[in-house]
Amino acid sequence: MIVAFVDELRRARERGEIPGEVDAFHNAVWFLVGLCALLITMPESDEIRAPFVDRYLTTSRYGLRAV
Repeated sequence: MIVAFVDELRRARERGEIPGEVDAFHNAVWFLVGLCALLITMPESDEIRAPFVDRYLTTSRYGLRAV
């Protein structure tokens, strides 16, 4: 899964969707570890999880400067 995510970030960088200085490997690992930690520690209720996951995704996109 990490390899697929790294490849996708590299393709996004090549398309100019994220800046060239973004490190695809480290960002992919950071994102996936953070997402797993968030999902493991949150109750399984969509009502509770959804807002946190949405904020995590938004914050991650801003961190990649993909917004």
